[in-house]
Amino acid sequence: MSRSSMVDSVRRISAIVADTSPMDQRADAVLDELAAIVAYDAAQIAVWNPRTSTHHTVASRGYTEQMRVALNGPRYRTDRVWGVLEQRAEPVFWKDCPFDRRDSEFYVEAVEAHGFREGGTMLLRAIDGVYLGMLLLNLEAATPPADEVREMLGIVGAGMTPLVDRLAPARQFVSMHSPQRPAAALDRVHGWVPLTPEGLPPRALLDTITEVLSRTDRPVRFRWCDRDGDRRGRRSRLQPLTVELLPFGGSTCRAVVSWRQEPLPYGLTRRELDVLAALGTGASNAAIAQALSTSVRTITTHVEHILAKLSVSTRTAAALVADREGLLSVGGKYVI
Repeated sequence: MSRSSMVDSVRRISAIVADTSPMDQRADAVLDELAAIVAYDAAQIAVWNPRTSTHHTVASRGYTEQMRVALNGPRYRTDRVWGVLEQRAEPVFWKDCPFDRRDSEFYVEAVEAHGFREGGTMLLRAIDGVYLGMLLLNLEAATPPADEVREMLGIVGAGMTPLVDRLAPARQFVSMHSPQRPAAALDRVHGWVPLTPEGLPPRALLDTITEVLSRTDRPVRFRWCDRDGDRRGRRSRLQPLTVELLPFGGSTCRAVVSWRQEPLPYGLTRRELDVLAALGTGASNAAIAQALSTSVRTITTHVEHILAKLSVSTRTAAALVADREGLLSVGGKYVI
């Protein structure tokens, strides 16, 4: 194929990726168009799910179900070839590996066993380096394609990010709105998915967010503490989190959440925040002591410290400050 024909195919693939039709339909169309660039016996586009640490086939040609399972499962990612793939931004063929391909268990037990010879893989990443999926090809020929074809495949792969990233709009929003914070997205199919290397927030926080989402479709910002962590004696190791929750209207993403640790307000301790929240309800020291499973004398001391730290002289004034500053807890979270 001439270079101009290959360039035309690359352009058509770019238009397919940018289309708004379902992901599997676009992926199928991309594989059809790829055949005009390189002759292959089999090809696959797979999406990575960080929540389950597995791949999911979006479109495939020529691979048996057994081969797809091998490609999508842990065997490929734990084989020695994967370390080579992770170091390259372009497609990597077996001939490119700095070892004999038969030294790869995956090649011998999966690729060669299914009758394939030369093949290539390109890892697909977001602009921030987050791994999103892979493009795989097994060729009709026994040797890698010419440099010009490899260049075109690299261009195609680099432009496939919107196709394999279900959460591209959410990732773009986070990069602009809160680039320095950990973030996660609620995928409508796969559930919570981390958008940053820090992973997901505590399970208890995700449960709280789910509760909030059931009550509102507006952006919410709140301060959250792990009450269950307190009861398990982990209070000294846990800091409150300021959480920003944005419900999303997209077809794939239901919500985006970002969070950050912050010092307790006014120098209050976690227990003093609990007592302050109870003051906001008008509870007596005796009632607070019973609710928090401690003595009235301890609660009296906490109240004295709270009044001093808030620079007020009465319980009512402390409750007013707490209400104004958003320190009153509701269901394990401090609403701001």
